Amino acid sequence: MKGIMNMMLERHPLSCGYTDISGAAWEDFKANVKARGAKARKITLYQGKILDGWQLYRACRDLGVEASFADLPDGEDPEAFVETANDFRRHESAAMQAERRQKRVARVSAARATGQSTRTIAEAEGVSQPQVLRDLAQSGDTGVSPEPSSGQVVGKDKKKYKPYLTPILCKRCQTVAPNVGVKDCKACADAREQAAKAKKKRKPKKPAPRADVKDQLGAVVPDSCRDAFADPSLAEIVAEMEIAEGCLTPKTWTERAGKLCAHYPFILIEKLKEHAYEALHQLQCALSAIKAGLPHAVCPKCQGVDSTANGKTCRTCRGCGHIPVHRWKEWQSDHANAV
Repeated sequence: MKGIMNMMLERHPLSCGYTDISGAAWEDFKANVKARGAKARKITLYQGKILDGWQLYRACRDLGVEASFADLPDGEDPEAFVETANDFRRHESAAMQAERRQKRVARVSAARATGQSTRTIAEAEGVSQPQVLRDLAQSGDTGVSPEPSSGQVVGKDKKKYKPYLTPILCKRCQTVAPNVGVKDCKACADAREQAAKAKKKRKPKKPAPRADVKDQLGAVVPDSCRDAFADPSLAEIVAEMEIAEGCLTPKTWTERAGKLCAHYPFILIEKLKEHAYEALHQLQCALSAIKAGLPHAVCPKCQGVDSTANGKTCRTCRGCGHIPVHRWKEWQSDHANAV
């Protein structure tokens, strides 16, 4: 990171909560840096800003001393790193640390009351969302609820959402002070407990029963061959081919082309007629072939039972549980002759 001292770096928001060294302590600090140098300690960078070592950076800039820099190690919690490195600095007393935390808690609570989401507040304060939640919990200890009166919070995307922490208050607290949470209110605690129990007891809704699928004879189709009757894919192909069949009109084409032969003497009118009728015939054959697969009725012999699994495949339906219309007519004829 050579040459970085020539750049004017910013202080990371996580570090801004700590006061600068001033007065005689600052002069002593600079004298120590001038005498010993700054190579023994590295200034920690995070997101391109100074996370730890801001006082050393100031002194090096004032004295023209070269400093050493290092990025925050991967996996290291920046907030915990700053607290560990700064909470026990000699220039900040325990009272100053407590005051700094109280100011942050007040800012977090005020931002929450205006409807900001925990994510937005965390980014503004330069802390994590869990820390914001801890600050909100601490602000609740004062007896004032940090939740917005509207019951909604505004996220980073400017959309409104339900609060992450929605207080459950008893009827008395809702009536007397709807936006005030009373610490250790037994009725509120009981209400939260009852809500948790009700959530556990809540049974998932049963899915609505599927509508019956019937064959062309009006009989209800069993589940084993339900998909064959309910799936429209085969019927859609048949419909498309029937449309194509309607567009094939060899007679009309031949008559119209015949009237143009005087102007276009190279038209092979007989070949046109032959191939046009042949094309219609071939399409009709293909249409009959695919229509033969359309399910018409549940197999009257096996009643749609899946017989392929037990090794005794039904010969009437070939194990699929349904038969097409021509197969149904054949079975009726055979059954009538047998009787």
